[in-house]
Order: sequence, then structure tokens, then C-alpha cells
Amino acid sequence: MKWSKVDLIAGIPVAAALLASGCARAPAGTGTGPRLAVTLRFGGPVNPNYYYYLLIRNAPDPEGINPTNWPVPVVVAPYAGNGFATDKVQGSGTAAFTDFVLFGGGGQPTSSGYGFYHVAGYLHGDPNNPTSFRLRGDPDVAVRPSSTDPNTLSFELSLNRLRADSGECDATKPGDCPTAKFLNINVVATTKLPSDPQNTDPQKFVDAFGDQSSPLSSSFNTQVTVDTSQTGRVYQSVANAGDPNFEPDNDTFPSRSDPGIELIAWQMQIKQ
Repeated sequence: MKWSKVDLIAGIPVAAALLASGCARAPAGTGTGPRLAVTLRFGGPVNPNYYYYLLIRNAPDPEGINPTNWPVPVVVAPYAGNGFATDKVQGSGTAAFTDFVLFGGGGQPTSSGYGFYHVAGYLHGDPNNPTSFRLRGDPDVAVRPSSTDPNTLSFELSLNRLRADSGECDATKPGDCPTAKFLNINVVATTKLPSDPQNTDPQKFVDAFGDQSSPLSSSFNTQVTVDTSQTGRVYQSVANAGDPNFEPDNDTFPSRSDPGIELIAWQMQIKQ
């Protein structure tokens, strides 16, 4: 069931208010300054054995709203080595994502239940290789699904944690060390990670931003570019087909699946 317009306007800010109040604040969060606040709502209860990713590419500033690459879900074999996402533009010379937040997967080794991960090498790294992932602890604020709201994931991540480590970029080379001004973002929710990357797993179902019902849809493998310099701006899904932020129901790939991975609404905002 999709949120009505009233539900979308009223429901997401409720979760945002919980975040603002500090509910379930992750004790290991180390960031300061502006934060990316994220709320994701699904068609059914979030399943902690499934995998819920918010994928972030800290884009080179000159790209603005014209990214050269971004993360997209892997849905059929041969799967990318990580089993959940890969490059939209192969061979672009820049990584599909540089950081991500994960909930589920049977549990994260953190106090909040969410894990914040950095990709070693950053824009020069290989996010298709899970050995490059570095756990950086909890998001700065995190709200778990609850008995009163089992369908929602909400968290905040400080922008100053989205930075290259020493040696991962060349500060003398324009655009090589992005400043977290432009973020290319996608969400991937999947029932499982395939054990055999060479063969399609019939039990793997996926949803992401846009219409994932068919590779022929106009928003299959889309992304959202967030301009973090615009504090307070709200990026959110809409229920109107044809809008760039249209988020349809019943579009898990390759067919309808558990509503627990059916992304029905999302909101992102830069907060001080």
C-alpha cells in the first residue's frame, strides 16, 4: 500500500522529529556540523535479515548535477563482487560509491544496528570488492524500526565523515578530493546477497530509487544528487508518474516480492 499524499507529508516528518529529538542516538557517532538526514519507508516491516543500503558517492565538485557515475543495484548474474551494487558507468575512472550505511544483513557489529562504511581508495577505490569496506561505526543518529513503526528506517550522518583518508586522493589535482558538496545517492534494498556471482539467484529480489519493475522504465537505475550547500532543502519521493522522484509501488525486480524490501517513500535533508 502506497502512502497517500497526506501520509507522505505527515509521516516522514514524524520520523524526522524523532531524529531531531535525539531518539536512539548512536553513541559511536563522531561527526560534527551539517548532517544528511534520511528517512526510508517500506511497504511492509523491515526484515533485519534482508539488506538495506544507502549508497553515497562523494562526487567531484565540478560535476554538479551531471554525475559521471553512480551506484546501481545488481539484479542478475554475473553479479558484481559485492552482490548488491555496482557502477552505472563502467570504466568511468571514478568509483560508483565512496561510503554507505547498511541496516540488516543479520545484524551489524554496532550499537545502533546500522553500520557506516567507507570504501578504501575512495573515488579511486573498488566498491565491487567487499574487502575494501571499512566499518566506521554508527551513524550519528539512528532510529531502529519499532513495534509502532516497523516499516521505517531513519538516521543522520555528519557530512564531515564523508572525506577521503590520507593518501586516497591528491589535493593538488582539481576534483580529486571532493568536499562532500555534491552527493550521488541511491538506495538498494535486497532480500539476499548471492553466494555464487556467476549464476542468477531466483530468491534475490531488489528495489531501489525509481521504477525498478523493468529495465525499460524511464527511471530504472536512477539516482538523486544532493547539493549539501542548500541547508534545509528537502529531497523526497512523489507518487506522480513522470516526476523525476517518482517512487512506485510493486516494482521490486525481477517480480513482486516481500513488501519489506518494497521502497514506497523516501526523504533526505541537509540539517545543521
